[in-house]
Amino acid sequence: MEKWNKPCGVFVVSLQEEFYIMKKFSWAICFLVLVGISCKDKNKTYTTNAGQAGDVCFTMKDDTLAAFLLGGIYTFQGYGGAEKTFQKIKMEMHSQPGDDKFVTDLSVVYRKLFEYPYHQSAKEKLDSRNVLKAWWDVANEHEFHLLLTQLQEKGHQDLYLQIKKVLDENGAANANVKTIDFKKYKLDTGASVILDFVKNNYQSFSKSGIKAWDIARYATVVNLGYSAEYIDRNTGFTYLMTILQEARKDYNNWPDYYKDFMLGRRFWGGDSTNNTVYQRTITDMQEGEYSAYRYLPLK
Repeated sequence: MEKWNKPCGVFVVSLQEEFYIMKKFSWAICFLVLVGISCKDKNKTYTTNAGQAGDVCFTMKDDTLAAFLLGGIYTFQGYGGAEKTFQKIKMEMHSQPGDDKFVTDLSVVYRKLFEYPYHQSAKEKLDSRNVLKAWWDVANEHEFHLLLTQLQEKGHQDLYLQIKKVLDENGAANANVKTIDFKKYKLDTGASVILDFVKNNYQSFSKSGIKAWDIARYATVVNLGYSAEYIDRNTGFTYLMTILQEARKDYNNWPDYYKDFMLGRRFWGGDSTNNTVYQRTITDMQEGEYSAYRYLPLK
């Protein structure tokens, strides 16, 4: 399970959320998905604005794929970023944007690349178990399930809410961190960094806080757990469907979801030098004709 350390009285999570380098992404079994396609006339005009305007509107309907896309940022990063991922997708496609079968083909390709991107083999089992042990302190199946429970019930969201409560009781966005009674809240002076971050970005946080950050990591841990053979496919699907419902309670669309994810990553504070890279990938992976995020609504 995660190592929850309390240096200087601050509730800090010692973990490494980066994806390990994906040397091999063997192909997953593809499943058909329901894809709704509507058109007005024979002279069809392609639009990516699904269900809104244009002569041909494409919409994906696939809860399983949506669940895997909750952690899609890590899969895009694992493949080398948005540009390289889209290149892989294009190589697998059998139709072009504007074709009636385009979104059907796109959904199949995304299932192939994003559904359990870490596969089961002797090597990947060892790799995934090493990652779970090194980064999450998970050494067995029991600890794996405990980690998922921790991420769903608390995660970094719990710490965020504690910090926000301290600020709210001391002026919220106008709080003077230097005058906060740290002893009252059992905080050491080291807590000033995270208090300053939340204060300086107070208006940027949604009412959902940084839940998206914990949800994305949850989805990624499920992928690792499958490869580590701590869970089977069906158990993984059950976990992902559960966390998808949690995401839908808090987020209406992907942009809002990934905005909170990025705030969560910055709140975490580790590997800050790659924040720009992650932000660029988040922006790019939601744009363009080959982005499933444009056709598959979160909610």
